[in-house]
Amino acid sequence: MKVNSVLLVRVSSSVDKNVEHPQFFDPPYALKCLQAGLDKQKDLQVRLLDCWIRPMSVSGLLDYTTTNRPDLVVVSASSFDIDVSDEYVNGLKTQEHPPIIVVIG
Repeated sequence: MKVNSVLLVRVSSSVDKNVEHPQFFDPPYALKCLQAGLDKQKDLQVRLLDCWIRPMSVSGLLDYTTTNRPDLVVVSASSFDIDVSDEYVNGLKTQEHPPIIVVIG
């Protein structure tokens, strides 16, 4: 399977997200590094969705993914967000044409 599009997603739950400490506003470094490398590939569309910055429900994530139809989805989650990532990944697996799924965190 040829990969033409990649969606990089940092999922987020509501746990510890109301704290106004700067540590919770770090960029998703692993995803940004992947994005930088993938952006060098000709004819590869790469999107980054950071749900810590742009909160989105699992149904919203699934709608976004269905609309954009990436060939590969990379999901980044912390231990606080594992339930959200599980629900999202399980939802992706039920799609008619599920993407390749990689989970990091």
